[in-house]
Amino acid sequence: MAIYVVPDTHIYSSSDPAYQDLLRFLENLKNPLSEATSCIFLGDIFDFCVGYFEEFYDIYEDFWIKLEELSLLGIECVYIEGNHDFCLAPLFKKKRNKILCVRWSHTLVFEEKTIFFAHGDLWDGGRLHRLYRKIVSHFLFWSLLGPFLSFSFVKKLGTFLSEKSRRYGEKENWKELGVVIQEKYRKNARSFFQKNSDVDILVWGHSHYQEDWTYKGKYRYLNPGFLKQHKQILKISKNSIEFIEVFNS
Repeated sequence: MAIYVVPDTHIYSSSDPAYQDLLRFLENLKNPLSEATSCIFLGDIFDFCVGYFEEFYDIYEDFWIKLEELSLLGIECVYIEGNHDFCLAPLFKKKRNKILCVRWSHTLVFEEKTIFFAHGDLWDGGRLHRLYRKIVSHFLFWSLLGPFLSFSFVKKLGTFLSEKSRRYGEKENWKELGVVIQEKYRKNARSFFQKNSDVDILVWGHSHYQEDWTYKGKYRYLNPGFLKQHKQILKISKNSIEFIEVFNS
């Protein structure tokens, strides 16, 4: 038995090499040797994806089909929305209703350990970010605004904002910023465990900073990082927790 956790990938199109790598990884999970019982997606798998627009289903159809195939094999597939891919639940329910899509978090018990999964930005961002996320991830918001927007416009806007974010990130000194991110997320994890002492393992994404940190010798915080950079998936099994390499490109 094993849980596989897919972190932020930020796939920008169906021609993105990382997209093909991800499809191959999902195909390999069908192999009984993988011992996969669950596959958790931590959000921001796509650089921009809004479930209100079914065109996104068509663009990434192979991905949705792979998840359906895994679920039919008895492998639980859970997609946690991020701040780049949201309002996906209606699309999942309409197209692939065997996959669980959640807005905020997912909790499961594995080998007598309670594991809490979330994208992580709600514990990282301030009140304005949390308000923004609650608004844009709500289907009512898009059902009111969507009819006045074309898919082409929304996709171009999303691409523009994503590229702007990437350009800003490229200007940062990531070696120095990594230390800041590490301390910030450990502080956030510490606060989380103090409020949720029943959780044994906390798994977040969002920061793009890979981490395996133990708090008070009892609690464990894990972050698989950024798939395009680290090329690793988090694997949680009965006897081990490890980052395993799955990407070749």
